This record gives sequence, structure tokens and C-alpha cells, in this order.
Amino acid sequence: MRKAIAIPLLIGLLAGAMVAPADAAKKKAVKKIERVIEHAYSAPSPGIGGAPYSACLAAQMDDAGCVNIPLGAAEKYVNVEIADAAGQGVYWILAQDTDTSDTDVGYDIFHYGCGNSEEPIKVTEGLELRISVYAFGGPTCPAPATTGSIKATLSNTP
Repeated sequence: MRKAIAIPLLIGLLAGAMVAPADAAKKKAVKKIERVIEHAYSAPSPGIGGAPYSACLAAQMDDAGCVNIPLGAAEKYVNVEIADAAGQGVYWILAQDTDTSDTDVGYDIFHYGCGNSEEPIKVTEGLELRISVYAFGGPTCPAPATTGSIKATLSNTP
């Protein structure tokens, strides 16, 4: 009698142990969704890398070295590629208005780079993202910007 109960119970436990990892693997697989934004610039943003503020002329010029990108709720990462006509890596920043208090004015810089980003950068989903190419470089990227393009690849996973 004991064997008659123990054997089916053991088989049931083994089968359950095999099915659970397969179900867990299915749930973890998240499909990567990407959106690509491309923006050509002929006038880099007036600013010097490392300085706390610069100007974004996106509202005044269509071809400014600055672009504001509205993010969707699932857009959590960005890869940045800057191709400047001078052929060198140029200084760029990422900024979002994460401090909505009345005392804070404008966007807060949270990342800077030279040339292309090496890995996906975490952004605050749902907030507008600003990418600015600075005219006068920065401490780690001294080349001045001329004309070129900004390519931002937004995604839900890294």
C-alpha cells in the first residue's frame, strides 16, 4: 500500500520539478522593443562640457545640436550615436526634468559622453529626454562639434 502511494507521489514531484523551470524561463523572456530617432544638426548647442548649464536651441532651430524626445512608458534605455563631420568623437549630454519642484528650472544632466555610448543608458520612462551636442567639447572629449547627426535608440530592455 505504501509503495502504491509513494511511487505516484514521487513521479508527480519529479514532473512538477521539471515543468516549473520551463514555465519560469518562458515568463522571463521579455521581447525587446526599440524605437530609433535620428536628428541632423548644423549648429551644435552653445555650451562647454562640464559646465552646469548650456542652451538648447531646439525650439528656435530645426537643425540645432539638441533634440527633445518624448518617451513612452516602456522606454527605459537609450543608446546614443553621434556622427560629426569632423570625424572625431564630440561631447554630448543626456538630461531630463526629474525635479519638478518650483525651485528647479529646466533639465537635469544625468549622463555625458564622447562619440557613441558604449552600453545602454537608463532613463526615466515617460519623461522627455534631451540630447545635446556641445559646441566646445568637454574635459574628456576636447574635439569641437561642427555638423552631423544624433541617433538615439530607445528600448524597453538594455
